Amino acid sequence: MFKIELTYKDFLDNEVTETLRFNLSEDEMLDLVRDDQRFDGGYLAYIIEQKNYALMMDIVRKLIVLSYGELSSDGRTFRKSDEKALDFLQSAAYEAFRDRLLSDESNLFESFLIGIFPSKFGAVIKEKIASGNVPQLEVRK
Repeated sequence: MFKIELTYKDFLDNEVTETLRFNLSEDEMLDLVRDDQRFDGGYLAYIIEQKNYALMMDIVRKLIVLSYGELSSDGRTFRKSDEKALDFLQSAAYEAFRDRLLSDESNLFESFLIGIFPSKFGAVIKEKIASGNVPQLEVRK
């Protein structure tokens, strides 16, 4: 799970601080990779290494929609729904998070990708980046 505390101005110009959480289960990750090859570990490592913000933005929204949710108070469930994702996408928090994610601040994009996926998949991305063994891929649409 990826967790970040974010301070931003809401639409009424109030300063708000909240904790955002994002997570993909192993089943969700496998469905994602099966349905869209842009989400395999090599391609994600390539995007991170190249710091290609156009490609990053292309996948950020989809990953945010699929992984955004709310942790139950007892920590046993992570609740996601289309309604929660839409509410988040239409919030000032989304805009602030997206801007921060793509600003190259402390490798936040890399941390986000590694953090939302199940640990063994995130470890594959991290290993490819650390080893410099990132495939030089053609840009996929």
